Amino acid sequence: MKLIPMTAIAAICGVFVPVAAQAQDAPATNSATRASTTNDEQLDEVIVSTRIVRDGYQAPTPTSVLGVAEIQANAPSNIANFVNQLPSFAGSNTPSVTTGAVSSGLAGINSLNLRALSTNAFNRTLVLVDGRRVPASAATGLVDINTIPQELITRVDVVTGGASAAWGSDALAGVVNFTLDRKFTGLKANIQGTSTSHGDNRGYNVSLTGGKGFADGRGHVILSGEIARSDGIEGLPRNWYKGYKTLLNPAYTATNGQPQLIVRENSGYRVATPGLIINTGPLRGTYFGPGGTPSQLNTGSLAGTTGFVGGDWAYADFGRTGDLEARISRQSVFGLVSYDVTDNLELFAEASYGASDIFSRAIDQFNLGNLTIRADNAFLPANLAAILVADGAPTYGVGSLNADLPPLTATNTRSLQRYTVGANGSFNAGGSDWSWNAYLQTSRANILNEALATISSRYRSAIDSVRSVNGTIVCRVNADAVTTNDDPACVPYNIFGTGTATQPAINYVTGTGFLRTELVQDVVAATVRGEPLSSWAGPISLAAGLEHRREKVGGNNDALSQASAYFAGNFKPTIGSYNVSEGFLETVIPLAVDQAWAKKLDLNAAVRATKYSTSGSVTTWKAGLTYTPIDDLTFRATRSRDIRAPSLSELFAIGIAGTSTLLDPFRNNASTTLITITSGNLGLVPEKADTTGIGMVIQPRFLPGFTASVDYYNIDISGAIGAFDAPTIVNGCFVGINNLCGAIIRNAAGNIVQVNASPFNANSQKARGIDIEASYRRSLDSIVSSWTGNVTMRLFATHYLKNFTDFANPLAVDTETAGTNTTLGPPDWRFLASLSYDNGPATFSLTGRGLSKGVYSNEYIECSTSCPTSTVARTTTDNNHIAGSVYLDTSLSYQVKDTMTVFLTVANLLDKDPAPVPASQNIGNAPQGINRVLYDAVGRTLRVGVRFKM
Repeated sequence: MKLIPMTAIAAICGVFVPVAAQAQDAPATNSATRASTTNDEQLDEVIVSTRIVRDGYQAPTPTSVLGVAEIQANAPSNIANFVNQLPSFAGSNTPSVTTGAVSSGLAGINSLNLRALSTNAFNRTLVLVDGRRVPASAATGLVDINTIPQELITRVDVVTGGASAAWGSDALAGVVNFTLDRKFTGLKANIQGTSTSHGDNRGYNVSLTGGKGFADGRGHVILSGEIARSDGIEGLPRNWYKGYKTLLNPAYTATNGQPQLIVRENSGYRVATPGLIINTGPLRGTYFGPGGTPSQLNTGSLAGTTGFVGGDWAYADFGRTGDLEARISRQSVFGLVSYDVTDNLELFAEASYGASDIFSRAIDQFNLGNLTIRADNAFLPANLAAILVADGAPTYGVGSLNADLPPLTATNTRSLQRYTVGANGSFNAGGSDWSWNAYLQTSRANILNEALATISSRYRSAIDSVRSVNGTIVCRVNADAVTTNDDPACVPYNIFGTGTATQPAINYVTGTGFLRTELVQDVVAATVRGEPLSSWAGPISLAAGLEHRREKVGGNNDALSQASAYFAGNFKPTIGSYNVSEGFLETVIPLAVDQAWAKKLDLNAAVRATKYSTSGSVTTWKAGLTYTPIDDLTFRATRSRDIRAPSLSELFAIGIAGTSTLLDPFRNNASTTLITITSGNLGLVPEKADTTGIGMVIQPRFLPGFTASVDYYNIDISGAIGAFDAPTIVNGCFVGINNLCGAIIRNAAGNIVQVNASPFNANSQKARGIDIEASYRRSLDSIVSSWTGNVTMRLFATHYLKNFTDFANPLAVDTETAGTNTTLGPPDWRFLASLSYDNGPATFSLTGRGLSKGVYSNEYIECSTSCPTSTVARTTTDNNHIAGSVYLDTSLSYQVKDTMTVFLTVANLLDKDPAPVPASQNIGNAPQGINRVLYDAVGRTLRVGVRFKM
């Protein structure tokens, strides 16, 4: 079969209509669950809130269900983009967010982050497919949703609360389960094209799925394949870019009442230009432009030590040098065979393969004033060289954005193959019916990270060029009296201007570093469920299970990366493995039914014992109550102990040695030179979290079709894993953080000779918030008999009250990130509301999604005059405001005939620009002055397509 790519035209994005269905491993029969579907779509078991088959209305932990109709209405290019619109998700790692992520090697991963509790370094949201753990696509534990067979997804269940007792590690923030249609019969295809209204980021998605029974219906086989591509957006071709940055205020002093930081648009960096700028001495401010022509930089009306406003800001800025969107292509295939050996025994085998390729340009190499030249540089014009010679200084500070070099680029190739064999069955024992399942699963993820970057030592040698005795230009290392550092291959590089470097020089100073990684996961698990006992209020349900899992990582890199020779990249392999054995027991005990004081009262409790080969044993547990005093109202509460085990990279990251100097507080701050070994830490133990949830569900009988829920959550994490450098470890030990002291090695004289700079279980973190969900579905003929169709209204909102990290690092500032509207934390509010209408072959929906206004940092003090003295913990700034935003999406579909439906979606219908979020002084990728985690940076996106089903 050959799949023909289709270039995108248009779309109408929008409908995001998941609903709060308080469901758990049970047929979703309550009206809250039914409201999450359209066209009378039926949901199967929802299995993620608990392992026990119960009606979702009785679940103590809130669970949201996204049905297939909602997925199809949104027509997402990737299912993760759809799920991440839920307000309970914040700070997820997406291809848009990681465009330009060179050194992390995570560019292109599409992960999920509940409660803003995960980062690129670790994962606290557990992802399942049909209740089975999805293997990670990075040694940090991040799961790439791209690897899931998207065309077979019938439902996404989101548990917004700790679930470690039921599912194990990583479920600290919650669980996301993707349910596949394992009995699909027939043939279906989906073809869609995508483009922005700006004419870029064109792409396509083509899938084909077939399913058929055999052996008189006892067997079933399914095969599904998908191919997708997005061209990305090169550079930053959007008018909203204004060079918005946070700068050091040149007028600030500790006593004059001025703010230390100022926020301005049209600002650039005075310490670097596309060619070269001299930053010290008599030629300070002289830059070299096209062809090496010297000019004086116009620093406008406000010039600080590093940045300036106005003047030649656009020339001395590199916010447009990184790609707005990465180029992505992915392919996947999934196969499933099942067979009913008897009426009580089904055997199955499935295999899946997913691959993705991601390419993005991160940024031009930036040397912000950290280079030096000498007056005798061969490429420096003679008249300017004479001025420097007369000045008499040995060297001068310069900076460059290196426009002649290729930009730093990241290429990431990932593949994941997963194979599963298992069985499902049922039996009767002791007069009770039981069900069971068991499976064996193995997976292999292969990852190739490549980074095109400058080789630092070669670059510095090449730009330091002189004339030899015979007048030719050579690298100084080959012309001086020292021969130990000679490099016959060195090619002189003319850094003075743009269009001045030769291709041989460019080839000499650049290279491609790589890292090959293989992640292996093997799992064997079995679960049994039944109702062996009864109480005065009904049958007592029980679930129990065992699981054994092995995680392994290995890899290799190139010699230059191993030696940290590149400007960026320098990937290091992680090598190691661990295994974990677990057993769990869960029960639901009815305590009351049809009483005068209670229509229903249930207790849900679970416990899990876990043993890690690296850190020993840990116990997790959960206890929850659901109380229904009347049919219209249900209260629910849960308390749980949850964990996140350290990732493979946190445990086994390879040791990298470096020399550093610090002041030893134990020896009167004596200066000490030592070796720092940066590596993983085999002494890490799982993070522990105490999670509390309290809420209520309202389903008024006088308003059929309406459901609303309000839930409060509080997550308190202790022993949170954090990275520590050598000074932090020494100072932390000195102030009494005893578990850091073991990382310090001293000689017989008591001098520090080595510090093992590793992650430690030393931080703590707190997250609190409120989730609000409401839905209402009404048939229009119940209002006016002649009207037809159904109207559905839905609301999702999350109020983030706290996201606080208490750093054990004595030099770090404890940070509250809730309400910051930056990549550091969630906004105060995220919300999503939709209105949809379906009538026979036609459906239409309009969705509003957005976030409240926020601040750049909760530690900042905003002032313009009479400011207090700025400190590290309380920095003053003249602008600490970030605007909120509301985006409108819409979708339209029409069933042309029984076998074909056409659809059109538009995301960001009004082409709303992102709110400016000033780039900080810390530069890692292109400072575009926006937050891609929360705001739409691409603009209006159009998708059009057709679905066939036979």
